[in-house]
Amino acid sequence: MVAPARDTKVVPYLGLPAINIPCSVTGNGLPTSFQLIGRPLAEPSLLKVGHLYQVATDWHLREPN
Repeated sequence: MVAPARDTKVVPYLGLPAINIPCSVTGNGLPTSFQLIGRPLAEPSLLKVGHLYQVATDWHLREPN
């Protein structure tokens, strides 16, 4: 298991909106994702970007082996 990045610990403390979006799989077939962090009250923008990424890709539909 990989420990969370120390740079992301401040995000919930500051109350910033964030979204994790599936984007790939690791060498052993486990899903991985990237995180977008927005300005305060930017939830609609983050959801729009996440939706557009999912429309353009199929990573969110794949299942681990």
